[in-house]
Amino acid sequence: MKISCRVILSLVLGVSSIGFANAGRNAGVTDYHPFAVAAKAATDPKALAALESAAAREDAQAQLALGLLYNYRLGQGTPAQLALGLPYDDYGVPRNYAKAAYWYRKAAEQGNALAQFHLGVLYTKGRGVPRNYAKAADWFRKAAVQGDALAQFNLGLLYDDGRGVPRNYAKAAHWWRKAAEQGIADAQFNLGVLYTKGRGVPRDYGKAADWYRKAAEQGFAQAQFHLGAFYNQGQGVPRNYAKAAYWYRKAAKQGNAGAQYLLGFLYAQGDGVPQDYAKAAHWYRKAAEQGLANAQTQLGLIYALGEGVPQDFVLSAKWMILGKASGDAGAAKSLTVIEGRMTPAQIVKAQREAEIWWAAHHKAVR
Repeated sequence: MKISCRVILSLVLGVSSIGFANAGRNAGVTDYHPFAVAAKAATDPKALAALESAAAREDAQAQLALGLLYNYRLGQGTPAQLALGLPYDDYGVPRNYAKAAYWYRKAAEQGNALAQFHLGVLYTKGRGVPRNYAKAADWFRKAAVQGDALAQFNLGLLYDDGRGVPRNYAKAAHWWRKAAEQGIADAQFNLGVLYTKGRGVPRDYGKAADWYRKAAEQGFAQAQFHLGAFYNQGQGVPRNYAKAAYWYRKAAKQGNAGAQYLLGFLYAQGDGVPQDYAKAAHWYRKAAEQGLANAQTQLGLIYALGEGVPQDFVLSAKWMILGKASGDAGAAKSLTVIEGRMTPAQIVKAQREAEIWWAAHHKAVR
Protein backbone atom coordinates (compact mmCIF):
# COMPACT_ATOMS: atom_id res chain seq x y z
CA MET A 1 0.00 0.00 0.00
CA LYS A 2 1.32 3.42 -0.94
CA ILE A 3 0.96 6.69 0.90
CA SER A 4 -1.94 8.66 -0.52
CA CYS A 5 -1.67 12.33 -1.43
CA ARG A 6 -4.64 12.87 0.86
CA VAL A 7 -2.72 11.82 3.95
CA ILE A 8 0.40 13.75 2.93
CA LEU A 9 -1.72 16.88 2.73
CA SER A 10 -3.11 16.24 6.21
CA LEU A 11 0.41 16.29 7.67
CA VAL A 12 1.48 19.72 6.41
CA LEU A 13 2.33 21.59 9.59
CA GLY A 14 3.14 25.16 10.56
CA VAL A 15 6.65 25.92 11.87
CA SER A 16 7.93 27.88 14.83
CA SER A 17 11.68 28.15 14.20
CA ILE A 18 12.74 31.80 14.61
CA GLY A 19 15.55 31.49 12.06
CA PHE A 20 13.25 29.83 9.58
CA ALA A 21 10.53 32.43 10.09
CA ASN A 22 13.11 35.20 9.64
CA ALA A 23 14.23 33.57 6.41
CA GLY A 24 10.65 33.58 5.27
CA ARG A 25 10.11 37.22 6.24
CA ASN A 26 13.33 38.24 4.52
CA ALA A 27 12.02 36.63 1.36
CA GLY A 28 8.61 38.24 1.62
CA VAL A 29 6.80 35.07 2.69
CA THR A 30 3.89 35.32 5.12
CA ASP A 31 2.98 31.61 5.27
CA TYR A 32 5.80 29.85 7.08
CA HIS A 33 4.98 26.19 6.67
CA PRO A 34 7.87 24.35 4.96
CA PHE A 35 6.09 23.70 1.66
CA ALA A 36 5.13 27.37 1.28
CA VAL A 37 8.67 28.64 1.94
CA ALA A 38 10.16 25.97 -0.34
CA ALA A 39 7.74 26.92 -3.10
CA LYS A 40 8.67 30.59 -2.77
CA ALA A 41 12.36 29.72 -2.92
CA ALA A 42 11.80 27.69 -6.07
CA THR A 43 11.04 30.82 -8.11
CA ASP A 44 12.59 33.65 -6.10
CA PRO A 45 16.42 33.86 -5.87
CA LYS A 46 16.15 36.15 -2.83
CA ALA A 47 13.99 33.63 -1.04
CA LEU A 48 16.35 30.80 -1.96
CA ALA A 49 19.36 32.74 -0.67
CA ALA A 50 17.58 33.49 2.61
CA LEU A 51 16.61 29.87 2.99
CA GLU A 52 20.14 28.61 2.25
CA SER A 53 21.56 31.11 4.75
CA ALA A 54 19.24 29.86 7.49
CA ALA A 55 20.03 26.23 6.61
CA ALA A 56 23.77 26.92 6.79
CA ARG A 57 23.20 28.19 10.34
CA GLU A 58 21.82 24.71 11.14
CA ASP A 59 18.19 25.84 11.24
CA ALA A 60 16.38 22.49 11.00
CA GLN A 61 13.18 23.89 9.52
CA ALA A 62 15.12 25.67 6.78
CA GLN A 63 16.99 22.44 6.06
CA LEU A 64 13.67 20.63 5.86
CA ALA A 65 12.33 23.23 3.43
CA LEU A 66 15.40 22.82 1.21
CA GLY A 67 14.84 19.08 1.25
CA LEU A 68 11.24 19.63 0.15
CA LEU A 69 12.42 22.09 -2.49
CA TYR A 70 14.65 19.50 -4.15
CA ASN A 71 12.37 16.52 -3.51
CA TYR A 72 9.26 18.04 -5.07
CA ARG A 73 9.26 20.12 -8.22
CA LEU A 74 7.75 23.15 -6.59
CA GLY A 75 6.72 26.35 -8.30
CA GLN A 76 3.71 28.55 -7.94
CA GLY A 77 0.57 26.92 -6.62
CA THR A 78 -1.92 26.74 -3.82
CA PRO A 79 -0.86 25.32 -0.44
CA ALA A 80 -2.85 22.19 -1.28
CA GLN A 81 -1.00 21.76 -4.57
CA LEU A 82 2.31 22.33 -2.84
CA ALA A 83 1.50 19.78 -0.18
CA LEU A 84 0.64 17.21 -2.81
CA GLY A 85 4.01 17.76 -4.48
CA LEU A 86 2.33 18.34 -7.83
CA PRO A 87 4.62 19.20 -10.76
CA TYR A 88 4.43 22.64 -12.27
CA ASP A 89 5.37 24.11 -15.62
CA ASP A 90 8.94 24.75 -16.75
CA TYR A 91 10.03 27.04 -13.94
CA GLY A 92 11.34 26.35 -10.50
CA VAL A 93 14.37 24.55 -9.07
CA PRO A 94 15.11 21.24 -10.86
CA ARG A 95 14.30 18.14 -8.83
CA ASN A 96 17.39 16.70 -7.20
CA TYR A 97 16.83 13.76 -4.87
CA ALA A 98 20.46 13.66 -3.72
CA LYS A 99 20.23 17.25 -2.50
CA ALA A 100 16.85 16.53 -0.98
CA ALA A 101 18.36 13.62 0.95
CA TYR A 102 21.29 15.79 2.06
CA TRP A 103 19.06 18.48 3.53
CA TYR A 104 16.54 16.06 4.98
CA ARG A 105 19.40 14.30 6.76
CA LYS A 106 20.70 17.57 8.21
CA ALA A 107 17.29 18.37 9.62
CA ALA A 108 16.59 14.76 10.63
CA GLU A 109 19.79 14.55 12.64
CA GLN A 110 18.52 17.53 14.64
CA GLY A 111 15.38 15.58 15.45
CA ASN A 112 12.97 17.07 12.91
CA ALA A 113 10.28 14.41 12.60
CA LEU A 114 8.96 15.49 9.19
CA ALA A 115 12.48 15.40 7.76
CA GLN A 116 13.03 11.97 9.30
CA PHE A 117 9.85 10.75 7.63
CA HIS A 118 10.79 12.15 4.22
CA LEU A 119 14.30 10.71 4.46
CA GLY A 120 12.77 7.33 5.21
CA VAL A 121 10.61 7.63 2.11
CA LEU A 122 13.68 8.33 -0.04
CA TYR A 123 15.34 5.19 1.33
CA THR A 124 12.27 3.08 0.48
CA LYS A 125 12.26 4.38 -3.10
CA GLY A 126 16.02 4.54 -3.66
CA ARG A 127 15.84 8.21 -4.59
CA GLY A 128 18.98 10.22 -3.91
CA VAL A 129 20.25 7.37 -1.75
CA PRO A 130 20.64 3.63 -2.37
CA ARG A 131 17.40 1.79 -1.61
CA ASN A 132 17.73 0.50 1.92
CA TYR A 133 14.65 -0.62 3.83
CA ALA A 134 16.57 -1.07 7.08
CA LYS A 135 17.64 2.59 7.04
CA ALA A 136 14.13 3.57 6.03
CA ALA A 137 12.81 1.71 9.07
CA ASP A 138 15.33 3.48 11.31
CA TRP A 139 14.24 6.92 10.14
CA PHE A 140 10.55 6.07 10.20
CA ARG A 141 10.98 4.82 13.76
CA LYS A 142 12.68 8.05 14.87
CA ALA A 143 9.79 10.06 13.49
CA ALA A 144 7.17 7.58 14.69
CA VAL A 145 8.21 7.77 18.33
CA GLN A 146 7.76 11.55 18.05
CA GLY A 147 4.18 10.95 16.97
CA ASP A 148 4.48 11.45 13.22
CA ALA A 149 1.44 9.60 11.89
CA LEU A 150 2.75 8.93 8.38
CA ALA A 151 5.98 7.54 9.79
CA GLN A 152 3.95 5.28 12.09
CA PHE A 153 1.92 4.10 9.11
CA ASN A 154 5.00 3.42 6.97
CA LEU A 155 6.83 1.65 9.77
CA GLY A 156 3.78 -0.59 10.08
CA LEU A 157 4.01 -1.33 6.35
CA LEU A 158 7.63 -2.44 6.72
CA TYR A 159 6.77 -4.77 9.58
CA ASP A 160 3.80 -6.14 7.64
CA ASP A 161 5.94 -6.81 4.55
CA GLY A 162 9.10 -7.86 6.39
CA ARG A 163 11.20 -5.28 4.56
CA GLY A 164 14.16 -3.84 6.47
CA VAL A 165 12.87 -5.49 9.65
CA PRO A 166 11.75 -9.04 10.44
CA ARG A 167 8.09 -9.55 9.53
CA ASN A 168 6.07 -8.98 12.67
CA TYR A 169 2.31 -8.51 12.43
CA ALA A 170 2.03 -7.55 16.09
CA LYS A 171 4.41 -4.63 15.54
CA ALA A 172 2.60 -3.72 12.33
CA ALA A 173 -0.63 -3.60 14.32
CA HIS A 174 1.06 -1.53 17.03
CA TRP A 175 2.20 1.20 14.65
CA TRP A 176 -0.90 1.14 12.49
CA ARG A 177 -3.01 1.59 15.61
CA LYS A 178 -1.03 4.69 16.56
CA ALA A 179 -1.48 6.12 13.06
CA ALA A 180 -5.13 5.05 12.96
CA GLU A 181 -5.83 6.83 16.22
CA GLN A 182 -4.53 10.00 14.56
CA GLY A 183 -7.04 9.56 11.77
CA ILE A 184 -4.93 8.04 9.00
CA ALA A 185 -7.54 6.16 6.94
CA ASP A 186 -4.98 3.85 5.32
CA ALA A 187 -3.87 2.69 8.77
CA GLN A 188 -7.46 2.27 9.95
CA PHE A 189 -8.20 0.05 6.97
CA ASN A 190 -5.01 -2.00 7.40
CA LEU A 191 -5.75 -2.49 11.08
CA GLY A 192 -9.20 -3.74 10.10
CA VAL A 193 -7.59 -6.26 7.76
CA LEU A 194 -5.37 -7.55 10.58
CA TYR A 195 -8.41 -8.04 12.82
CA THR A 196 -10.20 -9.80 9.96
CA LYS A 197 -7.31 -12.22 9.41
CA GLY A 198 -6.19 -12.52 13.03
CA ARG A 199 -2.67 -11.38 12.22
CA GLY A 200 -0.78 -9.77 15.09
CA VAL A 201 -4.06 -9.39 16.96
CA PRO A 202 -6.79 -11.88 17.91
CA ARG A 203 -9.31 -12.32 15.11
CA ASP A 204 -12.22 -10.03 15.93
CA TYR A 205 -14.72 -9.19 13.21
CA GLY A 206 -16.43 -6.62 15.41
CA LYS A 207 -13.20 -4.62 15.83
CA ALA A 208 -12.44 -5.08 12.16
CA ALA A 209 -15.82 -3.57 11.31
CA ASP A 210 -15.15 -0.66 13.67
CA TRP A 211 -11.87 0.19 11.94
CA TYR A 212 -13.32 -0.30 8.46
CA ARG A 213 -16.10 2.10 9.42
CA LYS A 214 -13.65 4.78 10.56
CA ALA A 215 -11.81 4.59 7.25
CA ALA A 216 -15.02 4.26 5.24
CA GLU A 217 -16.42 7.42 6.76
CA GLN A 218 -13.32 9.22 5.47
CA GLY A 219 -14.13 8.05 1.95
CA PHE A 220 -11.64 5.17 1.76
CA ALA A 221 -13.11 2.98 -1.00
CA GLN A 222 -11.56 -0.35 0.05
CA ALA A 223 -12.87 0.12 3.57
CA GLN A 224 -16.33 0.95 2.22
CA PHE A 225 -16.24 -2.25 0.18
CA HIS A 226 -15.14 -4.37 3.15
CA LEU A 227 -17.73 -2.82 5.44
CA GLY A 228 -20.39 -3.50 2.82
CA ALA A 229 -19.24 -7.11 2.63
CA PHE A 230 -19.49 -7.43 6.42
CA TYR A 231 -23.09 -6.21 6.33
CA ASN A 232 -23.80 -8.49 3.39
CA GLN A 233 -22.46 -11.53 5.24
CA GLY A 234 -23.45 -10.58 8.78
CA GLN A 235 -19.82 -10.67 9.83
CA GLY A 236 -18.93 -8.50 12.83
CA VAL A 237 -22.24 -6.68 12.42
CA PRO A 238 -25.86 -7.85 12.09
CA ARG A 239 -26.67 -8.80 8.49
CA ASN A 240 -28.27 -5.82 6.80
CA TYR A 241 -28.56 -5.80 3.02
CA ALA A 242 -29.66 -2.15 2.92
CA LYS A 243 -26.47 -1.09 4.73
CA ALA A 244 -24.46 -3.42 2.51
CA ALA A 245 -25.91 -1.68 -0.54
CA TYR A 246 -25.21 1.73 1.03
CA TRP A 247 -21.50 1.04 1.50
CA TYR A 248 -21.12 -0.89 -1.76
CA ARG A 249 -22.60 2.10 -3.62
CA LYS A 250 -20.12 4.50 -2.04
CA ALA A 251 -17.20 2.28 -3.03
CA ALA A 252 -18.71 1.53 -6.45
CA LYS A 253 -18.96 5.23 -7.26
CA GLN A 254 -15.21 5.46 -6.61
CA GLY A 255 -14.56 2.68 -9.12
CA ASN A 256 -14.17 -0.31 -6.83
CA ALA A 257 -14.94 -3.23 -9.15
CA GLY A 258 -15.84 -5.68 -6.40
CA ALA A 259 -18.36 -3.26 -4.95
CA GLN A 260 -19.82 -2.57 -8.39
CA TYR A 261 -20.32 -6.29 -8.98
CA LEU A 262 -21.88 -7.00 -5.59
CA LEU A 263 -24.13 -3.94 -5.79
CA GLY A 264 -25.32 -5.27 -9.13
CA PHE A 265 -25.96 -8.64 -7.50
CA LEU A 266 -28.08 -7.00 -4.76
CA TYR A 267 -30.16 -5.27 -7.43
CA ALA A 268 -30.58 -8.54 -9.31
CA GLN A 269 -31.74 -10.30 -6.14
CA GLY A 270 -33.72 -7.41 -4.69
CA ASP A 271 -31.77 -7.62 -1.42
CA GLY A 272 -31.59 -4.31 0.45
CA VAL A 273 -32.76 -2.47 -2.67
CA PRO A 274 -35.79 -2.84 -4.94
CA GLN A 275 -35.17 -5.52 -7.56
CA ASP A 276 -34.04 -3.73 -10.69
CA TYR A 277 -32.35 -5.67 -13.48
CA ALA A 278 -31.46 -2.52 -15.40
CA LYS A 279 -29.48 -1.23 -12.43
CA ALA A 280 -27.99 -4.67 -11.95
CA ALA A 281 -26.81 -4.61 -15.58
CA HIS A 282 -25.44 -1.09 -15.10
CA TRP A 283 -23.24 -2.08 -12.17
CA TYR A 284 -22.24 -5.43 -13.67
CA ARG A 285 -21.08 -3.58 -16.77
CA LYS A 286 -19.02 -1.13 -14.71
CA ALA A 287 -17.20 -4.04 -13.03
CA ALA A 288 -16.98 -6.07 -16.24
CA GLU A 289 -15.28 -3.22 -18.07
CA GLN A 290 -12.60 -3.31 -15.36
CA GLY A 291 -11.99 -6.99 -16.12
CA LEU A 292 -13.74 -8.59 -13.13
CA ALA A 293 -14.46 -12.14 -14.28
CA ASN A 294 -17.61 -12.78 -12.24
CA ALA A 295 -19.14 -9.53 -13.41
CA GLN A 296 -18.38 -10.36 -17.04
CA THR A 297 -20.14 -13.71 -16.70
CA GLN A 298 -23.13 -12.20 -14.89
CA LEU A 299 -23.45 -9.49 -17.53
CA GLY A 300 -23.43 -12.25 -20.14
CA LEU A 301 -26.24 -14.05 -18.32
CA ILE A 302 -28.33 -10.87 -18.12
CA TYR A 303 -28.00 -10.43 -21.90
CA ALA A 304 -28.94 -14.07 -22.42
CA LEU A 305 -32.09 -13.69 -20.33
CA GLY A 306 -32.94 -10.20 -21.54
CA GLU A 307 -33.33 -8.94 -17.98
CA GLY A 308 -32.89 -5.18 -17.75
CA VAL A 309 -31.37 -5.14 -21.24
CA PRO A 310 -32.60 -6.29 -24.66
CA GLN A 311 -31.89 -9.99 -25.15
CA ASP A 312 -28.70 -10.32 -27.19
CA PHE A 313 -26.92 -13.67 -27.56
CA VAL A 314 -23.90 -12.11 -29.27
CA LEU A 315 -23.27 -9.75 -26.35
CA SER A 316 -24.05 -12.58 -23.95
CA ALA A 317 -21.44 -14.83 -25.53
CA LYS A 318 -18.94 -11.99 -25.78
CA TRP A 319 -19.04 -11.33 -22.05
CA MET A 320 -19.01 -15.02 -21.18
CA ILE A 321 -15.96 -15.54 -23.38
CA LEU A 322 -14.29 -12.71 -21.47
CA GLY A 323 -15.41 -14.12 -18.13
CA LYS A 324 -13.93 -17.49 -19.06
CA ALA A 325 -10.69 -15.90 -20.22
CA SER A 326 -10.54 -13.88 -16.99
CA GLY A 327 -10.72 -17.04 -14.89
CA ASP A 328 -14.37 -17.57 -13.98
CA ALA A 329 -14.69 -21.38 -13.89
CA GLY A 330 -18.47 -21.25 -14.25
CA ALA A 331 -18.41 -19.23 -17.47
CA ALA A 332 -17.49 -22.16 -19.74
CA LYS A 333 -20.61 -24.18 -18.97
CA SER A 334 -22.91 -21.19 -19.45
CA LEU A 335 -21.12 -20.26 -22.66
CA THR A 336 -21.73 -23.74 -24.07
CA VAL A 337 -25.45 -23.41 -23.39
CA ILE A 338 -25.66 -19.98 -25.02
CA GLU A 339 -23.65 -21.01 -28.08
CA GLY A 340 -26.12 -23.84 -28.54
CA ARG A 341 -28.74 -21.20 -29.30
CA MET A 342 -26.58 -19.17 -31.70
CA THR A 343 -25.82 -19.40 -35.39
CA PRO A 344 -22.20 -19.99 -36.48
CA ALA A 345 -22.05 -16.40 -37.72
CA GLN A 346 -23.18 -15.08 -34.33
CA ILE A 347 -20.55 -17.17 -32.56
CA VAL A 348 -17.84 -15.77 -34.84
CA LYS A 349 -19.08 -12.23 -34.21
CA ALA A 350 -19.09 -12.72 -30.44
CA GLN A 351 -15.57 -14.12 -30.54
CA ARG A 352 -14.41 -11.19 -32.65
CA GLU A 353 -15.97 -8.63 -30.27
CA ALA A 354 -14.33 -10.35 -27.31
CA GLU A 355 -10.95 -10.23 -29.09
CA ILE A 356 -11.39 -6.52 -29.80
CA TRP A 357 -12.17 -5.87 -26.13
CA TRP A 358 -9.11 -7.79 -24.97
CA ALA A 359 -6.87 -6.07 -27.49
CA ALA A 360 -8.08 -2.69 -26.25
CA HIS A 361 -7.17 -3.78 -22.72
CA HIS A 362 -3.71 -4.99 -23.74
CA LYS A 363 -4.45 -8.67 -23.27
CA ALA A 364 -5.09 -11.67 -25.49
CA VAL A 365 -7.88 -14.19 -25.36
CA ARG A 366 -6.54 -17.65 -24.62
